[in-house]
Amino acid sequence: MPIFNPGSQAFTGDDLGLPTANTTLEFFWHALSENARYLIVIDRSATVSGNKLYYVFYYNPTTDTFIDHTPATQTDSEIPADVRAYLTYQASGDPLKLVAQGQNVVFLNPNVHAGYTSKKVTLAVGDFLDSGTGAAALTSGQEGDYYLQIGFDGKVIGDGSDASNTYKQDLKGAKEEYKTAIKVDPGAIAILWDQYSSYARGTQVLVVPGTADLTGSVGTSNDNGIEATEDDINTGTYVGKVQKSYILQAVTSIEANENIAKKAKWTVIATDASNFGTATSSLTLPALDTDRTPKQIEVKDWEYADSSKPQLGQSLPTFNDLTIPPLQIDVTDGNNGAEDMLVALYGLTKNAAANLPLTNSADGKVYYIQTGFQGQAPGYYLAKSTTSPHFLKVRTPDEYSVFDNKRMPITFEFTGINSSGVSQWEFKLLNWEHRTSGTEKNLNPGPTPFKEGKQSKIATIAYFRNRLFMSSGDVIFSSRDGDFTDLWIEDPGLVVDSDPIDVAASANKFTPITSMVPFSDYMFVNTNADTQYELMGSENQITPFTASLQPMTFYSTAPLVDPLTLGNNIFFYDAERLYLYLGRGGSLSTAQELSSHCAKYLPKNYGATAVAAAQDTLLAVDADNPTDVYLYTTKYRGNQIAQNAFYKYIFEDVSVMSMQSWDNYVYMVMKTSGDEYRIERQLMRNDPNNIPRLDKKQKLTITLGDTLGTSRDGVNGVYNADVNETTVRIPYKMDASKSYEFVDVNGGIYTIKTITPSTNHTDIVVKGDHFQADQQLLAGGNYYIGRKFTMMAQLSTQFVRGRDNNPMEGILNLASMVTRHYNTGDYDIVVQRRGRPTSSVVTDYKANSKDLLNYTTTFAAPQVDTFNNSSLDISNIEYQGELVSKIMGYSDKVEIYILSDYMTPLNITNIEIKGKFKQTYSSVL
Repeated sequence: MPIFNPGSQAFTGDDLGLPTANTTLEFFWHALSENARYLIVIDRSATVSGNKLYYVFYYNPTTDTFIDHTPATQTDSEIPADVRAYLTYQASGDPLKLVAQGQNVVFLNPNVHAGYTSKKVTLAVGDFLDSGTGAAALTSGQEGDYYLQIGFDGKVIGDGSDASNTYKQDLKGAKEEYKTAIKVDPGAIAILWDQYSSYARGTQVLVVPGTADLTGSVGTSNDNGIEATEDDINTGTYVGKVQKSYILQAVTSIEANENIAKKAKWTVIATDASNFGTATSSLTLPALDTDRTPKQIEVKDWEYADSSKPQLGQSLPTFNDLTIPPLQIDVTDGNNGAEDMLVALYGLTKNAAANLPLTNSADGKVYYIQTGFQGQAPGYYLAKSTTSPHFLKVRTPDEYSVFDNKRMPITFEFTGINSSGVSQWEFKLLNWEHRTSGTEKNLNPGPTPFKEGKQSKIATIAYFRNRLFMSSGDVIFSSRDGDFTDLWIEDPGLVVDSDPIDVAASANKFTPITSMVPFSDYMFVNTNADTQYELMGSENQITPFTASLQPMTFYSTAPLVDPLTLGNNIFFYDAERLYLYLGRGGSLSTAQELSSHCAKYLPKNYGATAVAAAQDTLLAVDADNPTDVYLYTTKYRGNQIAQNAFYKYIFEDVSVMSMQSWDNYVYMVMKTSGDEYRIERQLMRNDPNNIPRLDKKQKLTITLGDTLGTSRDGVNGVYNADVNETTVRIPYKMDASKSYEFVDVNGGIYTIKTITPSTNHTDIVVKGDHFQADQQLLAGGNYYIGRKFTMMAQLSTQFVRGRDNNPMEGILNLASMVTRHYNTGDYDIVVQRRGRPTSSVVTDYKANSKDLLNYTTTFAAPQVDTFNNSSLDISNIEYQGELVSKIMGYSDKVEIYILSDYMTPLNITNIEIKGKFKQTYSSVL
C-alpha cells in the first residue's frame, strides 16, 4: 500500500523524489514517540556543498501518510563540511551505523580511522606546511618536529610536496607546555621579594622585574652588580625599576625598604641578565648558579617555596588553594605559552586586556591542581574570567589528549517543530571531552584502540546502561556513566564506578567485534570469528571493576547483519540458517538452530532486517534477490515455543531496501524497476473479512463531478454518459502493463477498460455508472484498487515417526488430504507427482495455465453462509469447512501446494493426510 504524501494535497504520486543516478542511499528509521516517527535517508554520494545529503520523511498518523520534511537548502551553512565529508567517506564500503541517544541519533562511519588529532612528524626545509594562515615552504631554521593533522584514512594529510598537498599543523591537540606567568626559581627555594618585608640572614628571594626600585650611584662599595647590569655605568646614577629577574640571598638580616643593590646586604645567586658581570670590571661579583637561572617552567613543577602560601605558586595541592576571584592581571597576563591552542580548542580570546569584559581570556594563568577537592577533579585550570565562572578546566599539555571530532561519531539532533509544522534537524560534530588529568603513560591513557596515538576504525556502536559503547578490533570501550562524549577517567588517583570501561575479548584467537546488542542485564557481542560474547558485570552492575567479556557460543554469523531482539530472546542469522540465543544457563550449548528442519530455505546473504514484535516475527531481505523477504514467526505458550514457521513474501518488480515495524505494519522502502523509491507497508495481522486481499491496495472515496480534480481531496470520479464509462483518478502512479482489480466490500468486481498513468497519478476507466446514488453508491466510498497476488504453501516431504518420535524407514503411499479451514474463501490444492507437470507450479498457476487443471482440486466457498453465528460481509466466505483432495503418490515423489490468488481470505486450521506405510529395513554389509 503506497502511503507517501509530499506535505500537501497536490498529486505527486508515491515517488519519494530521491536521487537515482550514481547514488548510494542508506535508510534509517527513528521514533521520538508514537506520534513522531521518521524515515531518515542519507545520500552518501552527496559530497558537494548544496547537494542534498539527507532526507527526512515524517509519518503522520492522522492522515496515515509520510510527509516530506527535507530542508530545501543544504549548503555548508546548514551542514558543516566536516560532517558531509565524514558521512560520505568510502560510500562503497561498510554502511553507516546508527544508535539513538534520546531524541537524537548518533551516526558512525565504520570506514573512518578515528583517533587523536595529530601525530608527530619531522619536517625538512622545503616541506610545505599550513600553520593555520596558509601554506608556505619551511626555511632554514624552521625544520624539526611538528604535530600534523590526520585524515580519514588514518594517515597524515598531504605529503608536503607543494601548496596543494601541504601538511596541516595541528593547533588543538599538539603537545604543549603550560608556562608559569613569570620567570621563577627552578629550584623552588626562593620566595617572592617585596620591599615591605624583612628577611632573616640566608633567606633567598626572587626579584621580579618591575617590583624593585634602583637608586643611588654605582660603585664597588654598595653595588653587587644589579645596577651595573641594569644601566649603562657611564651614566653614573640610576633611577627606575629592576628590568631583569634575580635570585638574591640575604648576607645579613634585612630590614624593610632596604636597597636590593647593596653589596653588603645581598648577594646574587642567579639571574637571567645576560650581561651580568660584564658592565664593569671594577666590581667583584659572585659566581652564579646557572641551574637556577630564573625562567618560565611548566606550571606543574612550580610549587611555591613557602607551603603556607601555596596560592603564590601555580602547582597547588587542591582547588581550595586557588584565589577566587582571580586578580585581573592573572586573567590578562598569565603568559601561559599555549594561547594559540586555547583559542583554537576552546574559542577563547587573545589579548584579553584589549577585549573587555574579561570573560573568555586565553591569556590567563594556568594552575595545576594536584588532588581532587569536593567534586573538583585534579588537572589544569585556566583563569579565564574576572566574573563567575572564573576558571576553565583545560586539557592536559601532553600529546594524545584531544580526540579529532571530525573523525569520531557525529550527532543528528532534533531541534523542534517550526511554525509550519515541519520538524527541524541539525547535523553536528560532537564535542568529545579532552583529557584533563593524568597522562597518556600514567593512569589515564584513554581507550586501548588509540593507545600511543594509534588511529583505529570504530566498528560498532551501542547505547547501554547510560553509556556509549564502541568497539575497535576485539576491544570494547565506553564513555563515562552519564556523559557519552567523555572517554577519560576523571581522577586517575581515584577510579570510580562511573569511569569508562575498557575490556578486550579473549578466546585464544583474534575475534573482531561486529555488533553489540543491549539485552536484559548484559550486552550480546557478536564477532566475525565464529564467537559470541556477553559483556556482563557483577550483581547487575557493569563498571570498570566488574566488566568482563565472556565467550558463550561459537557459531558463524552473517556479515553486516546485527543480531535481532524479539520478546525475551536474541536471534542471529548465518548463511541459510537462523539461530536462537538461549543465554546463560545451558548445560551444553547456549544457542540453537531454528532452521534445521528446512535446510537451505533461507538465503545465503541478507539485506535489510526488521522485527515485528507484536506478531513475534522476524523479517530479512535476500540480498541477492531483494524482491524476496523471508519471515520467521513464533507462537508461544507461556515461555515455550508452541509453533513456528518460515515463509517468504515475493514482491514483483521492486527491491526492498529497508524495513521497519511500527504497530501492526511493516513499512518498507522499495526501489522500482524504474529507479523510483517508494514507501509501502504490509499489514502483519489479518484484515477484516470484508477487506479484499490485494497487493498495492488503495482505499478510495469517490467524489463525483464534471471535471477531474488536481488534488487528493478534489473530484476523482467523472461519468461519461455518451459511452457509459466512469473515469476514476487514482492518487499514485500505476503500472499500465500490470493487471489491477477494482472492487467494493460487497464483493463486486468492476472491469477496468484502460489504465493511463501520469507522473503523479493514474486515470482508470470503468465500464458503467457505478457511483451514482441510483446505482447503489456505497456509503463512505468503500472501494479498493490493487493487484492480485498469489499465496503459496508448499508442504514438506511427509514421513512417519515411531514411538520414540524418530523418523521410521519405509515406504509411505499417500492417498488423500483433508484441509480444514476457517473464515475462508476459494483456494486450490495442486499435487505434482513425479515431476508432472514439469513446468513451475507457481508460474503456471499465476498464468492460469490449463496444464494444471488435471492436478488441481479447488475449494469454492458457498455463496450463502449457513452458519448462524457468522456475520461476514462477503458472501463467498465459509465460516468453517473442509476440502478433500486426492494425492495418490509416494511421499518422496509428491509435491503438495496450497495456492490462492483470490481476493478472499484463506485460513487453514488443520491438515490430515491419509495413506499406507510399509516399514522396511536396510543395512550396509
